[in-house]
Amino acid sequence: MFTSFELVRNTDDFANRGGIFGYVDHALGYVRPRDFDARYAVMTSVTAIDGNNRNVPLKITDIGDGGVGLSSKAELTVGDRLSFGLQLTGTARPIQVRARVVWTREYGTAGCEFLSMPPVDRDILREWLKGKAYVKKPLISV
Repeated sequence: MFTSFELVRNTDDFANRGGIFGYVDHALGYVRPRDFDARYAVMTSVTAIDGNNRNVPLKITDIGDGGVGLSSKAELTVGDRLSFGLQLTGTARPIQVRARVVWTREYGTAGCEFLSMPPVDRDILREWLKGKAYVKKPLISV
């Protein structure tokens, strides 16, 4: 038998489901795991390498399971690929990340999706995210 977590992780794009699927999931009490879509502030400076082997100074502003938010004085465009190491607070070593810029704003902020990460680094990130996540107790008994 599936737990709620396993069932949700095995559905097709649960995060974007709506209509009857969203209603059924809600009615059955399935809760999407918050640690896989939540983003956490990190505010860490790194130097990334872009696709042209240039150093690009960045400030990583937040991180989640699927990517990072960042700010930079360097001009970034959608589709740019960046590689960098990121030290997460309380972890033994930096994680190595390859990411692609998926959106930018005029004032220097951007969002990136992870393209690849060594499996051990993915495990470090997921454990770090789990340590940041918590579920609030309901105000009333259920």
